Amino acid sequence: MLLKIPRLYDSHVHWLGTGQIALGLQLFGLKSAEEVASLALQPSYFRGPWLVGFGWDQTKWPSASLPTKEILDQVFPRFPVMLQRVDGHCSWLNSLALEKLGYACNHSGILQEEEHFKAFYSLPPLSQAQTREALQKGVQTFNQAGFTHIRDMTCDEAQWRAAKALEKSGDLTLYVQENFLCEKPEDVDRVLAVMQEARLYESAHLKVQGIKIFFDGTLGSDTAWLSKCACAPRSFSWTAEAVETLLQKAWEKGFEVAVHTLGDEAAHQVVLAARKVMATNQYTGWLNLEHVEVLRPETLTMMKALHVRCHMQPCHWLSDRTWLKEKLGDLYKYAFPWGAISRRGLPLHFGSDSPVAPCSFWDNQKALVESVKEKIPPLKGDITDYHSFPSRGLAETYTVFEDRVLKEVIFDGKVLI
Repeated sequence: MLLKIPRLYDSHVHWLGTGQIALGLQLFGLKSAEEVASLALQPSYFRGPWLVGFGWDQTKWPSASLPTKEILDQVFPRFPVMLQRVDGHCSWLNSLALEKLGYACNHSGILQEEEHFKAFYSLPPLSQAQTREALQKGVQTFNQAGFTHIRDMTCDEAQWRAAKALEKSGDLTLYVQENFLCEKPEDVDRVLAVMQEARLYESAHLKVQGIKIFFDGTLGSDTAWLSKCACAPRSFSWTAEAVETLLQKAWEKGFEVAVHTLGDEAAHQVVLAARKVMATNQYTGWLNLEHVEVLRPETLTMMKALHVRCHMQPCHWLSDRTWLKEKLGDLYKYAFPWGAISRRGLPLHFGSDSPVAPCSFWDNQKALVESVKEKIPPLKGDITDYHSFPSRGLAETYTVFEDRVLKEVIFDGKVLI
């Protein structure tokens, strides 16, 4: 059976991270914390003196509890180690790493959310050559999965320069929408200025779309902002008031705003903030809600009057399904609400969150089919409607699968695969 998809689109990826993980130390297969002792290290896994890895998931281990620094201390006593959890919102460090970051000796070795991101971005920076190599590996990864369009969520000034160089050399075989990451409210003006400068050098294949922030965390790390849960108290610097200010400033300059809102209360508070800003009749623009894995009906109702897009990753249901009901309790009826969103006619796009999950059209389709058995309301329409880049008028670009095997990718009228 042949399936031809025009402009196959992954609406939420981390382009640089996808390439970095493909080239780096992968921990997806760890069956216990102790298995780090069997890792075979290579020089490319280090950033300066730091060993960096990605992909461990304690929910797949016998104890399902977060690991501690003592295990890493025994295996790697001579250099700092930072191993990121599979959701990218949590890291596991040894004592030497904690010492370099200024943490007390009694620290557990686990950093989450803002502490994690602050530590990760303090690592020795990638060289320009390393950045370009990772971006090129990311392009290959997406193309080999059949994708010709991506929406990237973690751009910065250095990545933009490397992406422009990649395009100039003819190696950018993707249409890319770039969202620039803003870690803290006090960085908004600086990031917007970088985006304005980058916008002067846009091209058909490389666009500056918006600014991205994290308003909550993940279910796997117990840092999503849920209205009913036993999660840890929210500890993010972004408040609803700060989001209002961001919306005003970004929309005034013609940029979209993307907000990581995985939990129902996070999404609700951001939508309320957007309503307040739009009610002034001074500012309007697009608000992109990222992940929205739990969404209450009253939030959906409020979204109808706003310019809101939802970006979801059905494949996350595949990884979360074993513990989702237990963790969400009464909120499970609002989990993975692609059915409710699509039936209300709200703009909805599907992605993978690569490298958190593999970039795969077929994994998302599998999740949509199998989740119905677990009482997740089905999607309205065909999955390809939510996986095709919405813009028309582009050069001929499409992907062909035969019996789920990639057969052909046409990019700008030329055979890519």
